[in-house]
Amino acid sequence: MHTQIVLRFDAEDTFRLEDLIFSEVSSNGSPSKVVAELVIPPINVLASNIYASVTALLSQPTTPNNSPVFNRANYNSTPTRQRRQFAIWDTLHNILERRTTEDVVPEPLNPKSPFYTQAVENLQKCSLELSEEGVGGTYFLLGPAGNKFAVFKPIDEEPGAANNPKKLVTNPLLPPGGGGIREAAAYALDRGWAGVPETHLLTNVETQLGTKTGSIQQFIPNDGESSSVGSSSFAVEDIHRIGVLDIRLFNMDRNGENMLLKREGSQYRLIPIDHAYILPENLDGAYFDWMYWSQAKKPFSQETLDYIKSIDETSDANVLRDIGISEPSIRTMLVSTLVLKHCAALGRNLFEIASFVCRDCPSTPSQLEQLVEHASAETPASGLTTFCNKFLSLLKESIV
Repeated sequence: MHTQIVLRFDAEDTFRLEDLIFSEVSSNGSPSKVVAELVIPPINVLASNIYASVTALLSQPTTPNNSPVFNRANYNSTPTRQRRQFAIWDTLHNILERRTTEDVVPEPLNPKSPFYTQAVENLQKCSLELSEEGVGGTYFLLGPAGNKFAVFKPIDEEPGAANNPKKLVTNPLLPPGGGGIREAAAYALDRGWAGVPETHLLTNVETQLGTKTGSIQQFIPNDGESSSVGSSSFAVEDIHRIGVLDIRLFNMDRNGENMLLKREGSQYRLIPIDHAYILPENLDGAYFDWMYWSQAKKPFSQETLDYIKSIDETSDANVLRDIGISEPSIRTMLVSTLVLKHCAALGRNLFEIASFVCRDCPSTPSQLEQLVEHASAETPASGLTTFCNKFLSLLKESIV
């Protein structure tokens, strides 16, 4: 599923390789002619990204002037030529919708897990209760006995989406429709390290709400949210584990409401949830509620250092491709992980690493953003591997 196709061909300089979206291009040769190497991501990534982009455009109240699609409500008043263009893109949208939902649905990490099997069954038979928390369509999926069994988040009810039942957010951190796949990605990369509950993306499942696609996450009984108690109640190791995860995923929304509490004696254990705003394509919005807590300034334990060192970012990239995460978002994971590993090896603490990743003020690019821009400028039209090698080289020069 994550196999990439590489095409090598001659191309005139008038041919805009950058117009081939969702691909990496490297080239060499004279200005008049280049020998180009085009890396085509797997079909599920192509289909998912194009479908999500077209869906987002179609769902907007008004469509940008340079968009190849336009709002259906304006169809009758649209010139014939634009109608033909619309028909082409509408057909593509429908084809890709089938392609993303029938042939290349990402497989769950463990399709035979008891939770996954029971969740699919419960969605068809049991009740869904809309949660009062949050700004999206988040539902508690009940079990046969009426207990809370799982949390279901339909992608068409995400903040900013057309079917969102709360209508509280019109400008979400990331475009609606991608939260479900990012929730699954957080669980896939965490692998139990920080305790992200088991999460899968379910596609076209029958529910009491109708046929839905969305993330399903195991419900964890808890004692509230981290914002309800003082941060001194939390174990250093818990903060470090969640912090490491958040850096890897470039979490844009780690706040007090998405760390659940589980009381154990005099302390609380933390359970990270709500990962719809991770792995953005741009690096201008990381936010970590734990950043200024005293635990973040403590040195990493040897166990944590060993874990960070063992992270295989290349393998993680393939995991994300299998799920359907876009290449720009995968680049975000790669640069964030490289920063984490390099800084940890030099003895930097979590606060110092977060300070490199986050902006000091909204209008000033972070050190990470500046380094990425520098690496991009030195590797124009290059593939992801070349870019990451340059980025790591610059990183090692910057942080010694």
